[in-house]
Amino acid sequence: MKKKIYSLLAMVMVAMTASAYSLNVGTSEHGTIAFTNEEGTAIETAIEGQTVFVTITPSEGYVVNEVTGQWYAAQANARAMTRGLDMLNKVTLTAAGENKWTFVMERANVEISATYKKLIQASWITIGSATFDGTAKEPTVTVKDGTTTIAASAYSVSYADNVNASANAKVTVTIASTNANYAGTAEKKFTISPATLTKVTLKDTLYTYTYSDITAEVKSVMAGELEVPAGSYTVSGNVGKDVGTYTVTVTGSGNFSGNATAKFRIKEAEPTVDVEATETGDEKKEVEDVTMVMKVAEDAADKVTTETREIINPETGAKEEVQVTVIPIVLESINIPAGAETAEITVTVPNEIIDGNVVYKVTEIKADAFKKKDDNTVVTKVILPETDEPLKIEEDALKPDGNLLDVVTPLSMLDDYSLDSSLKENFEANKISAYVTAVNKYWSFSSGVDCVLPAGVTAYIATWDAEQETPRIAPLEEEQLKLKDGRRGIKANNGVLIAGEKDNTYEIVASPGNQESGTKPAIEDADSYEGNCLVPTIEAKNYEAGKFLILKNNTFHTIKSNASKVKACKAVFSLEKAGAK
Repeated sequence: MKKKIYSLLAMVMVAMTASAYSLNVGTSEHGTIAFTNEEGTAIETAIEGQTVFVTITPSEGYVVNEVTGQWYAAQANARAMTRGLDMLNKVTLTAAGENKWTFVMERANVEISATYKKLIQASWITIGSATFDGTAKEPTVTVKDGTTTIAASAYSVSYADNVNASANAKVTVTIASTNANYAGTAEKKFTISPATLTKVTLKDTLYTYTYSDITAEVKSVMAGELEVPAGSYTVSGNVGKDVGTYTVTVTGSGNFSGNATAKFRIKEAEPTVDVEATETGDEKKEVEDVTMVMKVAEDAADKVTTETREIINPETGAKEEVQVTVIPIVLESINIPAGAETAEITVTVPNEIIDGNVVYKVTEIKADAFKKKDDNTVVTKVILPETDEPLKIEEDALKPDGNLLDVVTPLSMLDDYSLDSSLKENFEANKISAYVTAVNKYWSFSSGVDCVLPAGVTAYIATWDAEQETPRIAPLEEEQLKLKDGRRGIKANNGVLIAGEKDNTYEIVASPGNQESGTKPAIEDADSYEGNCLVPTIEAKNYEAGKFLILKNNTFHTIKSNASKVKACKAVFSLEKAGAK
């Protein structure tokens, strides 16, 4: 009996020893698989119900793809599936962290296998070329593992810092999670090359000598079809002074590289202008091809100035301010076409001639300017321009070949030219005049010389109506209008009002009186008309606000600003002279 009991106990002990089952590694190319217990101790067997920890360590350049386990019979050298464990005889693995899994040991041996994906490397990525054009650049990307090209469908591509030219543009390739062979993300930098400059255009390519440095301005710079912004290039060689040809070089920077060149030329100052010439007596009939020969003044270098002018841009129609150089010039002569049928012509002298960056300002008329060139044509009348200062006129310039010319001046300068000693004979022969067009019924007037009133024009003074506290207009008597030479007119240095028909043009002739030729016009009030409160404005000036009235649209208005300048040859009403409070 005892013998049977011992045999049974032995069988139980054997059974207890057989419950430790083996832990085995199946397929694991490109990685290792290790088993540990809950304490982290490496184990090779486990008993039924024990939790086994599986740690997978991929080889460098790989990640875990899939982990699987399979039960098999505990008999030695047996691989038959163990019944009753799982229909598919698969081990149920539970993720327990990065590259860690667990499973509960069953009554069977186990085999754990793992597959791996190869990690993409930046060195596999090839990127196409890119050149800056202001848009985001997305060059073609190729991914190649050795000799194996990875299909574009296996990954996605994104770009960053990929607009401006630099070596730091970046491409990111991300392998699709569904790919069976590859995984991961790789970044690689690529270069966006600067765009190459191809053309520079200057605002102007022809300038006139100005006695000082001239800077040629850049209008546009192109890199192919792309316009280069001003901050993306530097300019050299665009400053010149002497007559000659200069080369401007533009060098790209930032998003642009290379050079582009353009030339500009500085030419001699040679002012020539077509003249406004008409038949004397029929000023509407033009005489063609009459030109003036101008010369730069000998002292021009000392008198050259610069000023800002407002112009209309012919391309955009917008107003622009430009800097111009003003060079004084003199009128040397005029050229009249040979064989001109007109016997007598009227010539208008320009105020200035504009030639690109230069404004030639007429300052002088030489003695031979209007001398007769042939027997057929002769200048009989000259119209002088409105200028800041009277032109210097050489002796006999307006008496060519002994013939006194009719001289038309701006109204504001009628007295200046009349008293010019070089025009003494013209003045004494009543050949100096000015024209005025009436824009209203009344206009104020004064001059530093006696002036003949044209037919159809009446002169008035302005007195003070104390009761109404307002100026009162009163006509001058004919006796008061009698000049020294007996003609009807306005005496020098008196402020008056003149009335004529609106929009009519009248000629006012300077009359030799008590004014001496060769002197500067007097500016004081002659006060020739009793009770007249109008004072003359012989030279343009500012009047004290609140103490004077000015005529506008046939009505007197108070001058409200000390900065309001009244033009020459006008008149203002003096409240002080009127005794008004």
